[in-house]
Amino acid sequence: MVRFDPEKVGKFEVSSWKAHNEKNHKLLLTFLIQEHLELFGLSEGEARESLEPLIEATKYHDIREWGRATNSASEYYRKIKDATGMNFDNTKAAKLEVGWWKLHDELEKNLTNLNWQMRL
Repeated sequence: MVRFDPEKVGKFEVSSWKAHNEKNHKLLLTFLIQEHLELFGLSEGEARESLEPLIEATKYHDIREWGRATNSASEYYRKIKDATGMNFDNTKAAKLEVGWWKLHDELEKNLTNLNWQMRL
């Protein structure tokens, strides 16, 4: 059974997205590794290896290539599954993850549009 501190994991997650949005790739990798050490109990080497396809997925997110993002995220979840021995559907996890990214982008776009409308 995996045990982790959800507050720590949440802080690493938020910090990762901030670093991603600031395009600070070194800091992003640092936070993602820390999150994976805490969340999955991986070694630093395992975390780095498993994160390669997730980082690729975020690059596809940035250019809105959702199919490629999902494929890369699926590979990431497969690596997590293999490293931890957890039993879950890595493709379904990837679809949920990328679905969240798409929803976030849409909500962010709607908020930006609302802000513009309020200024007029």
